[in-house]
Amino acid sequence: MLEFNVKASDINGRVRQKKFVALNRLELLRQLSSQNLTAISIEVLSKKNKVSKKTPAVKLTLLQVLRFTKQLRTLLKAGIPVVQGLTILSKQSEEPGYSSLIESLIITINDGKPLSIALSDYPKLFPSFYINCVRVGEKSGKLEDALQYVHDYMSEEAGLKKKVRKAIRYPLIVMVAILGAFIVFTTLVIPNFIPIFEMSGSELPMPTVVLIALSDLVLNYGVWILCAVIALVAGIIIMKRYPSGQYWWDSFWIKFPVIGKLIQKINVSKFTKIYLTLNKSGIAAKEAFDILQSTIENRVIQSELKHVIASIRQGNGVAKSLAQSDYFSGFVIEMLTIGEQSGSLDDMLESINEQYDNDIEDSLEKLIGSIEPVTTVIIGLMVAFLALAMFLPLWDTMNLVG
Repeated sequence: MLEFNVKASDINGRVRQKKFVALNRLELLRQLSSQNLTAISIEVLSKKNKVSKKTPAVKLTLLQVLRFTKQLRTLLKAGIPVVQGLTILSKQSEEPGYSSLIESLIITINDGKPLSIALSDYPKLFPSFYINCVRVGEKSGKLEDALQYVHDYMSEEAGLKKKVRKAIRYPLIVMVAILGAFIVFTTLVIPNFIPIFEMSGSELPMPTVVLIALSDLVLNYGVWILCAVIALVAGIIIMKRYPSGQYWWDSFWIKFPVIGKLIQKINVSKFTKIYLTLNKSGIAAKEAFDILQSTIENRVIQSELKHVIASIRQGNGVAKSLAQSDYFSGFVIEMLTIGEQSGSLDDMLESINEQYDNDIEDSLEKLIGSIEPVTTVIIGLMVAFLALAMFLPLWDTMNLVG
C-alpha cells in the first residue's frame, strides 16, 4: 500500500490537504471521487506493507503500446481469456521490454487482481483514462470494446502529433541553418576582412560597421551568450517542474498570436477524443471529468476543467458547465447540448472530433504556408545584408585606388 499526501479542492472550491492510503494512484482517484474531491497535487510519502512483487522498469514506445492493445483486443474478441491471451503475446514477442511487461501483468493477475490494477503499475505507459476504460470494460463484460476505443483514440493522437512535428520540422531546420551560418561568418570570415577594411582609411558603411560590431560581440562574449542561453533553457525546464511555472508557460503559449489558437484547438480536440472514449466505455460524467483533468497535460485547460467539474457536481449538464470556459467554442457547446438533449452524445462528440481534426489540419497547412515565405524573406535579407557589408567597403577602396 502507498501513503499519499493530497492537496484537493471540494465542490465549493475550498482547498484541503489530507493523507490517504491506497494501493495505487487509480484507487486514490476513486477515493477522492467518492468524497467529491478534485486532486490539485499528489505526493507519494511512503510504502506501507510493502508487496512482495517488485514492478520491473519497462520502457516501450507508443507504437508498442498500440500493438499490445490491438493484439490483446483481437485475442479477447476471439474468446480467449485475459491470462491466456497475455501468455500468447509473451511467447510471440522477441523484445525483452515487451515480454517483461506482459510477464509482470500475468503475475499480478494470477495474484487475483484485475487487468486494470495490473496496468496501473505502469502509469507512464498506460495513462489514467486507459486504465479507467479497462476497469469499466471489465465490469461491463466488454473489455475488448474498451480496448478498441482506447486504441482508436491513441492512434488518432499519434497521427496528430506526427502532423505537428512535421509542421515545425522545416522552420526549425531553416532557423538552425541560418544561425549556424551567421556564427561561422562572424567568427571565421569577418575577422579576416577587417584589416582590409581598415587599410582603406575611409569611413566604413553602416552595414559593415554593424557586421563588425556583431563579430566582436560573438568573438568577445560568445561564451557568455552561450552560457546565458543554457541558463535560460535550464531555468525554463526547472520552472516547468512546478505547477505554477508550468501554468505560466502553457498560458503564455495558448495566448500567443496564431500559434495559440492552434494549441487551443489541439487541446480541445484531445479533450473531446478522451471524453468520447470514456463515454463509450460507460464512465459517468463526474468520473470522466476527473480522469480528463488528470490526463490533459495543458495546465490552463486543467484549470478550466476544475471549474467545470465543480459545476457538474452541483447538478449542471456538461454543455452548460463547459460554456463557462473561454476555451470551448460555441460550436462545441451547441453540439454537446444537442447530444445531451437527444441522447446522442457519442455521435455529437464524433462530429466535433471530425470538425476539429479538419480545422487542425487546415491550420497546420496555413502555418507551414506562411512560414515558408517568411523564412525565404529572412534568408534573402540576411544575404543582402552580408553582401552589402562585404562589398560596399571593397567598392569604396577600388574607387580610391582608381
